[in-house]
Amino acid sequence: MSDTREPMPLYRAQAILRGHAGVTTPEDRRTAALVVLREMEQLQLVDVLARRFVEATDVDTRDRALRRLRETFDRP
Repeated sequence: MSDTREPMPLYRAQAILRGHAGVTTPEDRRTAALVVLREMEQLQLVDVLARRFVEATDVDTRDRALRRLRETFDRP
């Protein structure tokens, strides 16, 4: 059976973890934690790739970093 629910928006996940979302279930809190962790991982990846782009000493390295940055932003 597949999950047909809409993905949890980041603002909702943050509210749940901060305790500002009213009554929540343990499943809501687990899902919220996963959403926030996924976003943090994405930010960390962008930070690393942006640093590689800025600090690149040759065109090939810069182009690879820029391509990976674009791929990262194109992911759903």
